[in-house]
Amino acid sequence: MLLGLHGPTSDIYFVVYGPWWWKAREVIARAKTQGEIGHLDEATWRNIYSKRRPEIGFEEFMLHEKRKGNRGMIDGTYFDLLFTRDWSQIRAEAKGRPIKKGTVSARVVEADFAFDSPAIYRLDHPEVREIFCYSHTYAGQALPGEMVEAKGVLEETGEGLRLVVGTTREARGEWIRSLTLLESE
Repeated sequence: MLLGLHGPTSDIYFVVYGPWWWKAREVIARAKTQGEIGHLDEATWRNIYSKRRPEIGFEEFMLHEKRKGNRGMIDGTYFDLLFTRDWSQIRAEAKGRPIKKGTVSARVVEADFAFDSPAIYRLDHPEVREIFCYSHTYAGQALPGEMVEAKGVLEETGEGLRLVVGTTREARGEWIRSLTLLESE
């Protein structure tokens, strides 16, 4: 609104820094249960899905998206809660060199920055230590302790291998899915 770029059909993006993001997500969850904030209807979800064009089916997309808790409706207007690191959380990440396409299955051990850009998932894996995800579609896709399957481009860094998802705008042929979540349904 500050730039004058908004209109009657504009979405709302709430940008929240660091640990406050997780608290904002809790507030949204509470407000949804109290009816103060609305859930997205199926038409809105289908619109989001068609815009994103993910490599996973609609039902799997919905399963992952609904538990993220970062979207809703306020008086008929769609909103998205966006995570940005607090200054104290910013550090230089090792630069990577792409080596080949790859798929990894591993347990997530840390997901503090799963909603950031890049979304970062630290892994318990003998070779691949982390997933970096530049696609908003797969941000927040997995929680600590969950098994994931991800496909993307393997990069070599000075600290080991990393899998990068979202190497192109639409991340064709790349994804992250929580196997734990899929098995629980």
